Amino acid sequence: PRTIFFIFEPLIMFTVGGRLRKGRERHAFEVLDELVRCRMQNVPLYTVWFENNVYVKYNRFLADLCGGGESCSSPPHMSALCSRATSQVFKFTRLSITQVGAWLRRNPEVAPSVRVLHLVRDPRAMYASRQKLDWCRKDKSCGDAGELCAQIRADLDAFDQLVGQMPPDRKHRVRFEDLATDAANETVRLYAKLGLDFTPSVSQYLLSHTTATKEDLKRFFSTKRNSANVANEWVKKLQWRTVAKIQEVCSDVLKRLGYKFYSHMEEDAEALEKLRRGIIW
Repeated sequence: PRTIFFIFEPLIMFTVGGRLRKGRERHAFEVLDELVRCRMQNVPLYTVWFENNVYVKYNRFLADLCGGGESCSSPPHMSALCSRATSQVFKFTRLSITQVGAWLRRNPEVAPSVRVLHLVRDPRAMYASRQKLDWCRKDKSCGDAGELCAQIRADLDAFDQLVGQMPPDRKHRVRFEDLATDAANETVRLYAKLGLDFTPSVSQYLLSHTTATKEDLKRFFSTKRNSANVANEWVKKLQWRTVAKIQEVCSDVLKRLGYKFYSHMEEDAEALEKLRRGIIW
């Protein structure tokens, strides 16, 4: 909705290998402390960084009101517009759930108004997706299946521990595959849980962004994808021995998230074909 102030990956400058660099958690938290309170004037270097990357377009509320001019990155102007929004949404892949919990404890006056949405994905699909990135293949914390599943496992455990910090209706987990293959219904359910209105503009956005042309797919920063196909692309990309290895080191994670195991690609050919077509998980 265009009444929401959306902040996309604000902690990129503090990360390496997809997570916060050691020793930078405090600095990252300090930036987040200011952003969540719409005090952009206290983090002017963030607004300079924001001005010079493609992520500004994802904040439709800001882009629509300031028209893409220089005022978009003016700290006082951003602060004022942020304060006018009905809600803020932050998208992170750089924060672990343990760090989310630590930040909530650091901000007890803000914590009651926070909702945590934990997006998870089949680790086999995550591994396949990461193999496309040269830097990730060379980084143990990013390109190793065991390390990947250790991070997922830690996030699952930490998410369960948020029970004591947050009411049940303020934390939610969503599987990427469910959202990708049934975007409209899953989004309706998600918006209801979050107390947001599922407006016609949201419906139109889903229709226009869950299918993509060949030209759309060539654009690295395009937000348009053939969502149902993306969910199951790992089946075509990974060799059986790689799948078997991931299933071995991630068995508990796969079970906890309700994903199907495969005993052998040939033996499960029929099931895998259904998976490719989005019929089963």
